Parts: sequence; C-alpha cells; structure tokens
Amino acid sequence: MILFRPGWNLTGNILFNADGIISYQVVSDSYTGGAHGNMTVDNGVFDLKTMQQLSIANVFNDAVLPELHAMLQNKLMLQNDCNSIDELAEKGQFTAPNEIVATDNFYVNEDGITWTYDPYEIAPFSVGIVQITLSWDEVFPFLLSDTTVKTLAKKYSAHI
Repeated sequence: MILFRPGWNLTGNILFNADGIISYQVVSDSYTGGAHGNMTVDNGVFDLKTMQQLSIANVFNDAVLPELHAMLQNKLMLQNDCNSIDELAEKGQFTAPNEIVATDNFYVNEDGITWTYDPYEIAPFSVGIVQITLSWDEVFPFLLSDTTVKTLAKKYSAHI
C-alpha cells in the first residue's frame, strides 16, 4: 500500500503473518529541501491472541536488557567485520556504538527478531538504515515464557 501527500511517500508492508503474530513495517520518506531527503522505518508486531501491539516489555524481562544490548552491539561488530566496539567507532560509521540498545522498533519473522535504526539514530546518514537481527536461538533464553513470541521462537529455532 502506498500513500501520497505532498513531499511525503508512505509505504506499508506486512513482513510476517503466521502463528498468531503479524509484523508490519511503514517506510516514510520525504524531501523538504536541503542536501537530501530523509527516511524513517517504523516496525511493529501485533499479537493476534492478545490483540495487543508488542513492545520490548512484552517480550523481554527488564533484567536481561543489558545482555540483549550487548548482543546487538556484538552482532553489529560482526556485520561490520570489527573485533571490538572501539574498532567500530574508529571506522567512523557509527556515532555511539556502545549506546546501541533494543528499542520498540523491531519486527519478528522466521529468522528471529530484527531491530531497525533510522539514519542519524546510531550512525550518520551515509550509513543509511541499519538493521540488526538476532536469531531465535540467540534470543530464546531471554524471552518471557508466557508470550506468543516464545512459542514462535520454539517453532523456528534450529536448536530448541
């Protein structure tokens, strides 16, 4: 679905629809003058069993968030062929890689949970949209036990 209004383009897509979960994404891009336009990506996960949009608080216990944040940072280092968070920062592609945290801007699918970061959120515009996916095997130990997401993880995990 594409919506138009002057200076803005909005595109919505269903990314995943199975097992009582719908993941969706809305991409907004605009040009209002200046050197370049801007783009944002908003993801959401809706649990059809509870009729609730899920947030980090619905999926993970607060106590595990520091470990989850470290996993996201490590995955970003891996994606960028870096051996340390300092090396990632030295490359100049990420403004504050040690401050990368799990946000509510995530979606789920067969592969796991993917977090999306817009330009300027964790990196300069030139890096673009950054996505970090943690597999179901990686996040399984950290998921709250009584969620549809944990059931989804059991189905798609290779080792559980």
